[in-house]
Amino acid sequence: TYNLHNGFDPTGHLGLEAIAQVIEAQQPDIIALQEVSRGWAMNGSLDMLYWLSQRLEMPYIFDPTADPIWGNALLSRYPILESELVSLPTDDLPLKRGFIWARVDVGAGQPLDVIATHFHHPPDGSPIRVMEVQAILDYWRGNGRTILMITHDLTHGLNLCDRTVILSRGKIVAEVEKGQVTPSEFLALYTEHTRNRKQSKVQVGK
Repeated sequence: TYNLHNGFDPTGHLGLEAIAQVIEAQQPDIIALQEVSRGWAMNGSLDMLYWLSQRLEMPYIFDPTADPIWGNALLSRYPILESELVSLPTDDLPLKRGFIWARVDVGAGQPLDVIATHFHHPPDGSPIRVMEVQAILDYWRGNGRTILMITHDLTHGLNLCDRTVILSRGKIVAEVEKGQVTPSEFLALYTEHTRNRKQSKVQVGK
């Protein structure tokens, strides 16, 4: 998952090629994108999604939320069998929210269901984010499949999920149950793993 911030980097420069190179370096098969502009004047009326789709050779699904040319997207190297765009509460937000549901054919006769979204972001917006999460859970209820939630909001992830894990190179390197640790303690697990991995690389280099 990647928040594109309308195509601008932290220094304020518009750079889609740099974004494409970051995505390429991770070699993802499926990637969820947030804050995707398809013609806002602030980034030169550039259609970011079409450009990235062509550059990365990955078909896309677009979910307009704030207006018809701004929202969320999904890029996939695998065939997308079905998809649906769903609005999230509430309708009076300055930036309306929604989510993409897609069923992707990843082979082996077992399709993968993916939900991509971008929650209400202000620090005092927790009550609305809880409503948004509940809307997705209600949508998913009865599906009979496990939800894998990928988020940059560690606090909400730990509070909402039964299990929270750290993935590194496709392997689970740490996991905790709901309520087992605080966000700072979980972050310390990640920091320790990163430090150990760097030390291992140094020892191999020697």
